[in-house]
Amino acid sequence: MNPHYFILNGMIYSDEEQNLKTSNRMFLYGDGITQTIRAAQGTIFFINQHLDNLIKALQILEIEIPKRLDIQRQMFIDDISRLINKNKLFKGLLIKIIVFRNNSQDILPQTDEASYIVETFADEIIEFQPAPTGMSITIYDKMPIVPCELSQFDTHYNKTTKILAAKYALANKNNDAVLLNANKNIVETAINGNIYIVKNDKLYLPAISEGCFNDLLRSQIITIAQELGLEVVQNIPLTISDLEQADEIFTASTVKGINWVAALERKRFFHKISDSITKKINELYK
Repeated sequence: MNPHYFILNGMIYSDEEQNLKTSNRMFLYGDGITQTIRAAQGTIFFINQHLDNLIKALQILEIEIPKRLDIQRQMFIDDISRLINKNKLFKGLLIKIIVFRNNSQDILPQTDEASYIVETFADEIIEFQPAPTGMSITIYDKMPIVPCELSQFDTHYNKTTKILAAKYALANKNNDAVLLNANKNIVETAINGNIYIVKNDKLYLPAISEGCFNDLLRSQIITIAQELGLEVVQNIPLTISDLEQADEIFTASTVKGINWVAALERKRFFHKISDSITKKINELYK
């Protein structure tokens, strides 16, 4: 088996050469941020927007921003390209960037200096394709999502809720579960990301303030929906009733792509609008 290579603080290592310590603060406390980026055939999609989002989260976490991600950004992008070639990933792939506060086993950090890791994973998806049968989803209300300034970023905040909701969906023979906050408002799904509701030529989605992850696809989908003539509504709370009355429901994330919902309990849904949006999104990822 060929070795898997990754970047640690600007240097490329194989799994056999470098092992991270269990005293790592990301491991102990989730003291860091993750950003996942899609790439295909040598193109890293929307890299600058992803890095800008990552930097915003680091500022909230009060973690120093590594120079390579900011003032040496082009060098960082070149590093990623070298890693992709080193791992021989020439089709579709996902790039995961993890930035974390440097080692200290005390809850109180001894430093705000950061380290970072970049990993690449093969993903044969070069173009998002709607599943022929759609997904079945359920509602998970046992542990609410807690909205805060960090909930829009990929941190460990609220991850336990997503893990338990994903297990709940599987146990109940569904593909995914819709998460709620303490007000019983819709937030997002556990596995497939942001949730979108189509009703009467309007596209509804939960506000970021409800606790959902601000995935880069979100702004792209909003723009495309408006170009297709849909009115976009994202400033009102959405409830389970809104899901039940929808014409269409779909989900979207950088990692999972766009997936349409076929069933919620006994209700069935169409997927005309989500198919059109998927087609337009694919034009951006070329």
